[in-house]
Formats: sequence, structure tokens, C-alpha cells
Amino acid sequence: MPPIQGKLPNATIAAAHFARADEIFVPGGTQAIAAMAISMETINKLDFIAGPGNAFAAEAKRLLFVEIGIDLFASPTEVLIVADEAADPFMVAVLITTSEKVGHVAINPVDKLLENLPTAELAGTSWRDYGEVILVDSVNEAYKLADKFSSEHVQILTPNPREAL
Repeated sequence: MPPIQGKLPNATIAAAHFARADEIFVPGGTQAIAAMAISMETINKLDFIAGPGNAFAAEAKRLLFVEIGIDLFASPTEVLIVADEAADPFMVAVLITTSEKVGHVAINPVDKLLENLPTAELAGTSWRDYGEVILVDSVNEAYKLADKFSSEHVQILTPNPREAL
């Protein structure tokens, strides 16, 4: 997990301990990946780099993976949520819904919720440029639309989510 307000979560520290990490660095950007892969004055060459990043970080890891171990070539991702009137609107950010009320309640707190994210700038840009709530007439219409979108991640927030299969 990334730092939250400049502090590493205890779960991240515990995971590093159990993985027998000697040091934890939390710099950001492609320049940090390069520094950790080749060695610099303040950072010796590391054995392994892990963690998510934007397209530039993924490309830096791809270019340097012959020099250093990496976890994966992570890239930006998306999620699509199908929800009906039974869904908790605070659990959704991108949504296809049969309920106009759920749509409005889901949209209203987004800006406030974004302020508290460690990735607020990136998440805010993603929401403004790509986020949307789509109102449909039926859950079956929502399933068809979700299938058409073919998002990497789909969450079904209905009383009977298996009906979507």
C-alpha cells in the first residue's frame, strides 16, 4: 500500500518485514525507479522494485527489468460497477445503475472523498476525464452495457449478483 499522508501503513511495514526487506524506499516517478535500479549516491542498487504506477512507471520497470527484479508491469486500470437501488452509493465511484437516487447520491460526495486519497490528483483527473454514472431501465440492460464496456474489473452490487453470470 502506498504512503498515506506521508506515512507508510503498518501493513506495508509488516509485509516488508516478513519478506525480509533490509530497507524501504518510498520515492516516486521514473527517476526513482532508475536510481534504484542502477545505484546512486544515496541509494544503492536494489534487488527488487515493487508497486503500482502510471504508464511511465510501467515503462521504466519494463526497460530496467533485466537489471533488477520487479513485481509486474502494472498499468492504469479501470473498474465498472453495476448497482441497483439496494446498493450502498458510498461504495461506488463508476456506476451503471437502475436507480436515479443511487446515481445522485454516488456522485455528490466524490470530490470530498478524493481529497482524502493518497492518489487524489491522479484519481481526481481520472474521475473528471473518464468517470460517469449511466442510468438504465433494468438490471439486464446494465449487464449488457457492462459486457459492451468490457472493463478490466466489474463489480455487481445487487441482491442477486450471480444472475449476471
